[in-house]
Amino acid sequence: MSAPVRQHGLLWRTPPDSSGRLAAPDTLCLARDHERQSAGVASRTIAPMNTNHQPCVRVPPQSIPLPTLGVRLISLESRVPPSFTHQITKFDPADRDEHGSYTGAEDTVSDHGPVESAYLEAVSAFSREAGIDTLVIREPAVTGFANFGLEAPLDGHGLAGLFPPDLTGYYDGAEVSLLTALELVRAMLRDEGAWCRLEREDTFTIHVGWDQYVYVGTDQPCNAAVAQTHELGLCAQPITASPCAAP
Repeated sequence: MSAPVRQHGLLWRTPPDSSGRLAAPDTLCLARDHERQSAGVASRTIAPMNTNHQPCVRVPPQSIPLPTLGVRLISLESRVPPSFTHQITKFDPADRDEHGSYTGAEDTVSDHGPVESAYLEAVSAFSREAGIDTLVIREPAVTGFANFGLEAPLDGHGLAGLFPPDLTGYYDGAEVSLLTALELVRAMLRDEGAWCRLEREDTFTIHVGWDQYVYVGTDQPCNAAVAQTHELGLCAQPITASPCAAP
């Protein structure tokens, strides 16, 4: 098997042909956290976490070739991560056994209701405290005929109303308002088909992983936002770095 190659923010087992399309739909889709060990799938190193919901790097499978949508290729240059990173999750640390495995009743999909709203308010709180009102889209992708999310993707990939049908404006480097960024987070929490990183250089980042894990990176501690996240009924745990960060 040939070495995986990266294109359009995705890792492919089979290199694309000269047209930019895949020769075969054999993607290196990294398994969910609870499948990784049994599947023996390798991923980039991530910071240890006290959870069996440890999300792997989220790489959307079988993406539509973005150049056909008028979107430029993605820069793969390394970026310096923010100084502080918090994992935001609805999973209560009290509901874990001695091995760190979650034993509670929370589901790994969005409730499309108050818990989802709490996630968005928590992200908004970090944004406000950090003085962020716009973010930049990084490594955008949408699912094609194959989808490995727990919810079925929607027509429009959850981007309807945010971007035109041809996805003009949804490209690597596009600047969006905080309101649009929060709607993108909502779409990713719902596994609606779109995925991207939301970043502001090396000062602020929002990454959405599998199983309702969100990672917010900041250049300051944001203690007030951490406290508000807890008041919202979510957990904000400091970690070394986001597992969804660009290499």
